[in-house]
Amino acid sequence: MKTENPPTIRLADYTPPPYRALGVDLEFDLHPSATKVRAITRYETAATSGKGALPLVLNGEKMKLLSVARDGEPLQSGRDYTLTDDSLTIAAPPREFTLIIETEIDPEANKALEGLYLSK
Repeated sequence: MKTENPPTIRLADYTPPPYRALGVDLEFDLHPSATKVRAITRYETAATSGKGALPLVLNGEKMKLLSVARDGEPLQSGRDYTLTDDSLTIAAPPREFTLIIETEIDPEANKALEGLYLSK
């Protein structure tokens, strides 16, 4: 039984995300312990900042990043993007772009039963 209350989120505190996904194509190469996922997403800027382009932050856990490309050009870790245990941040993308991300996940080890997991 949960004992902690979720934090209150007020409409006045909401800010829209800086990017809109215009379309998403997903490709899966299924394997019980090493499923490869290729996500092709078309984005456009939804908000601007006086400081220039805002970073695109994508959340994700328990995935192995295989490659990242923007408009067909491979991106370099540390220069074009930053990877942490739970996010991928693309620094200063253009106003419109297509992002291709290839990852590997382990459905067999996913005991939280969130996303893609192996069952009977």
